[in-house]
Amino acid sequence: MPNLHLLRHAAALAVLFASTASAQGLQLGHPLMFFNAEGVTYYSSAAFEFNVQSIPLAVQPAPGATPQPVPRPAELNLNIRIDEFGTLLGGTPGPDLQVRDATGVLLEAEISRFTVVNSSGPTDIYDLLFTVTGGSMAGSYSGAELGMNLVSENSTFDGTFFKDFSGKAKGTLGRVGGASDCNLTLDKQCLVVSAASNNLACESKIAAARFRYIGPGFDGVSDITITGASGASASYSAELATNETVLAGQNGYSIDAALSGEDDLGSRTTITIDGVAEELHTSCSTPFVAGQPAPLNDPKGDPSPNWLVEAFIDKEGNVVGLPDPEFADSCEIPAAGEAACDDRPTQIQFSYTGAACPDSDNDQPSDKFECTDLDDADGPVSVTIYKGSNVYANINDVMPGDLIEASAAAAGRDEFDSEVEIEIRDPSGMLLQHIRLHTSCSQPLAIGDSFGAMTVAGFTNDEQGTVRGGIEVLYRYIVDNPGPGLATDITVTDTSLEPPTVPGSPIASLAPGMSAILEAMTIINGPVSGTATLVANVDGLRCEAFDTAPITVAMPPPCQVSPDGFELKDDALKWDISNTGADFATIESIEVSWPNEFGALREVKLEGDKIFEEQLAPPAATIDSFSGKLKDRQIEAGKTSTLEIKFKEKYKQAQPDDIAITVTFAEGCSISFEPGSNPFGDCDGKLRELTMIWDGMVEPVNIRAYAGDPGSDLVYTSGDLFIGNEVTAGDFTAADAPNDVHWEIFDSAGNLIGESKFHRSCSDDEMDGPEDCGLPQGNGKGNDAGFVNDWLLEGLRDDNNALDCSEL
Repeated sequence: MPNLHLLRHAAALAVLFASTASAQGLQLGHPLMFFNAEGVTYYSSAAFEFNVQSIPLAVQPAPGATPQPVPRPAELNLNIRIDEFGTLLGGTPGPDLQVRDATGVLLEAEISRFTVVNSSGPTDIYDLLFTVTGGSMAGSYSGAELGMNLVSENSTFDGTFFKDFSGKAKGTLGRVGGASDCNLTLDKQCLVVSAASNNLACESKIAAARFRYIGPGFDGVSDITITGASGASASYSAELATNETVLAGQNGYSIDAALSGEDDLGSRTTITIDGVAEELHTSCSTPFVAGQPAPLNDPKGDPSPNWLVEAFIDKEGNVVGLPDPEFADSCEIPAAGEAACDDRPTQIQFSYTGAACPDSDNDQPSDKFECTDLDDADGPVSVTIYKGSNVYANINDVMPGDLIEASAAAAGRDEFDSEVEIEIRDPSGMLLQHIRLHTSCSQPLAIGDSFGAMTVAGFTNDEQGTVRGGIEVLYRYIVDNPGPGLATDITVTDTSLEPPTVPGSPIASLAPGMSAILEAMTIINGPVSGTATLVANVDGLRCEAFDTAPITVAMPPPCQVSPDGFELKDDALKWDISNTGADFATIESIEVSWPNEFGALREVKLEGDKIFEEQLAPPAATIDSFSGKLKDRQIEAGKTSTLEIKFKEKYKQAQPDDIAITVTFAEGCSISFEPGSNPFGDCDGKLRELTMIWDGMVEPVNIRAYAGDPGSDLVYTSGDLFIGNEVTAGDFTAADAPNDVHWEIFDSAGNLIGESKFHRSCSDDEMDGPEDCGLPQGNGKGNDAGFVNDWLLEGLRDDNNALDCSEL
């Protein structure tokens, strides 16, 4: 069935767009930003101040484009000065208009015009004109002014500024003037590639490669030859259209060394188009990465303007390529994982920044980290990472921003030494900076830590696998010229990139009816809502277009834990905790109270691993600093672990009611054992009664509950249920009900709008205990998509016990 929440949201936006598109003085062009009717307009006659506070909802980048929600929290603030005659006096200190979202400032602008369009009745309309001065969307309004159509409903304004007035605020921001209406279009799309960017880079010489042509289009057929230094070769006669032709005539690759009897292409490969040659580096001593342009000429030179690496096979037989592209208008990346290293690494990835020693930012103690500056770096450097005779990396021609992969394998080891030294030298061999740091991870080592000119960008170890400081995202920019004019000097920039110029831009020309595609790879660390801007000339006139492809972060669901047994001894207590979620549950803090007779709390273990050892005086303590490794205080998904707390003295008269414990987990959940509490525990027998809260999109509804399939014994009929109402249906066992029982759902007119199914045998892990309270129910044990899953669990009754979620 359709997602009713999304339909309702889309309908609300449609109403908003319609309500803010009234015929006002300013005609606004795209991109359009809409702000909502929950905002407030207020005028102070004593201070001559006119203020608006509202919330920006969405941005529509182009006519017909899908409006993109503005990441929350977001706010729009306007502060200007109007005298008693309604004349604009000017702005106030700071930006007159500021719009912010979760990523930062979107727009800042200064007022230039204020007009009352309509002041009759309870709804007033104002037009405002601004000069844009900053914000990440400022480029979207380049060459134009920013207009605001402001609608104030329920307004007390009667046409005079001699007294205070107020009202609501909703409306639209958009372009006024400039070349907003041209035929060129820009479609920005995104593709989440990989959380570990080095997985797409070569690690040994290239045996076969498939190249995508990204240069300017050629008229007619061109002769293309590809020749490796090893003697491998391939030849083609083909039409080269920008980003459309991929030469793949040798086993699916542009060139395969094996067809020439060679093992690899050699250190350099030359591609010649109609006699014009371009040399690409293919030895992997400089980055050769799927999804990025191939290096051009010098190993550290500019990326190729003509060829993008689409896929390759290295000399070891590893096939590397982008996933099947599924570009979208917006993308979601996973939340960042644990960024701190907790086991000795096998690889460390550093980013060279060129920074000096005083700029270091890390938590290693002074006896573990040393840094000495000997001279300033100017130009390329060499970086050597070593310990004694073990050399983990030795890279030349390193520039700021370059990534350096140091590996234990390069030093002939299985893992890093406990510390390494780093020497940074200029091309003549002069030592510029010397660094010593601890690398066993017994001392702090985390992504983002900086040690002089070296910043940790990622690491790999046996416990955590590969951890990187960001997610790799590929942006695609489709430029289309549907009009009759020739487009020239087409420049595409994107505030999501650093630097903002899109590789392959500017495009020299684009004929009528033709399209071009540009691509850019970047590393994303969080939400991004940058705007892509196209600027071009069409028959001598300036033309602009804009689009966005926002990146949001998918936060992991809260962890799910439940109690599974409690035992009190004369000098300790044990509490079994089950992780019923889908990921690790990591203990973040423990709050515990105990009788004075136990004396000091001296030790805490989880499944036998000591995670705390310190004397804490009775009767209560909060533990939020732990010993041992991170994994020692984690409960695996689907596992039950015993939390053991030991005391200094023995107290045989202790009772469970004397103890209170709350364990909080880093993943967003907690569990408590309190005096007098009696946890529901495991579901026993069969469920005899269900209590649910209606959370659907239709109201009111009523239900008919059957002791099996619809048409079997009818055990309950409800009255009208509104969203948030609770309903209890029972007597399933008394009616000898099967394991699956059904509820039919009807609207107020008596129309059947859906059916829900509930499993009663206690084998549905998503509906059998307190960990399931408040979660959606109704699609049966098998999560069948055809059933309505809009009921929130509020209570259960099995053969022996009852669960009331409201008491938890």
